[in-house]
Amino acid sequence: MNESERKILRKCHCELVENIDPRELRSFLYSKGVLPNPTFLDDVEGRTRRTEQFLQYIVDKCTFSLFLESLSAGGFDYLADKLLDEWENTNEDNSTGEHVYRERKEPLFTSKRAKTVLFRHKLKRYSMSGKTKEFLAECDKVSSKWNAIPREEKFSSNNTELADMYYMVLDAKAERRRILFDKTLYKDEELFDNMLGITPYTSSANLPVVMYLVRYGSALLMAGKPLNDALSHLEQAKQRLQTVPACLESGIVLYIEFNMLLSDKYEKAPSAEMKNQLLKIGKASIDHCCREQDEVGKDIHRMMLIKQALLLLGIGLFLNNADNVIITKEDREQAEKMLKEIENPEHWERMEARWKVRYHVAQSKLFALKGRMPESLAEAQLAAEFANVGNSKDEIANVEERVSSLSERKTPSFE
Repeated sequence: MNESERKILRKCHCELVENIDPRELRSFLYSKGVLPNPTFLDDVEGRTRRTEQFLQYIVDKCTFSLFLESLSAGGFDYLADKLLDEWENTNEDNSTGEHVYRERKEPLFTSKRAKTVLFRHKLKRYSMSGKTKEFLAECDKVSSKWNAIPREEKFSSNNTELADMYYMVLDAKAERRRILFDKTLYKDEELFDNMLGITPYTSSANLPVVMYLVRYGSALLMAGKPLNDALSHLEQAKQRLQTVPACLESGIVLYIEFNMLLSDKYEKAPSAEMKNQLLKIGKASIDHCCREQDEVGKDIHRMMLIKQALLLLGIGLFLNNADNVIITKEDREQAEKMLKEIENPEHWERMEARWKVRYHVAQSKLFALKGRMPESLAEAQLAAEFANVGNSKDEIANVEERVSSLSERKTPSFE
């Protein structure tokens, strides 16, 4: 860094030290050849001391623009923006032609955003708990308010928060039909047109379009269309996310990518490489969603942990047994550790019926792998008790088949 860039880091030193942890920036900077190893400064105890040593190293070994990119990649967009503002102020009269490129992210995390995200999460939990009446009542309330506004008044800034809520309602409706495996979803032009149509009125120019793209791609795959068509929509959504900080929607895009690749790639041609890729996508989804409200992040964390445990145990997206999956001792131990974490009260007490089914299916498979068939059957029966709530017909059928097979001692297919 040159002297003016070093001065900017000195000016913002306290704020950088208070907020960042080098461990969250290391992967990016190591991949760019800035750091000598991926565990740089691991031997330094204490975050503050580690950060101070990290900043001393960075000013000598890293360009200013690359450091801004690392902050953005680590989720510290507001710090990257602050440093860029300082740079622009310092270089207002600069005629040397120097330029620091950084695409600014949308300002997102406001108190209104928090309210909207919590509302959306409530709808998600209603869907997964089979609370159809409550789900429809909440959706109808918001939809009625939005539709009652005269068209010429909808652009008023006073209506932005309501537009955000309506966008969340539309997304929740698409998600609910996906949970129920409604293969006709992709034909619902009104729903998808409304998802695009609401965009100009919302606080974000990108997020409604992102969710439209990924929900429509998911609907195409559910209807039996080619995987590449679905992934094309998902990649377009990811492009849109380049100007948005890590958030609930970016986490859900990764969540949907996990589902797509699991059902249409891994289950058909399982490999250790694809399994590891799915585990990384799952972890990234958790990291993105955890940038939002605590209860939202914790719930998505719990859901994805169960999905990852099912993956490791060779169980498919619809609770079917995936063929030809090799389950190693390490896979089993890792899955068992994940399920143990789920039993923590902060996770277990908020468990929706849909996820209780998946938890008990995973436990059933674990017991079967250990040869403990009575316990395996008992867990499968517990899964069946919750299966009729918040699950598709295919998922219910696979749970019932598991119970039947274990009851008749036809266990090899589930081992």
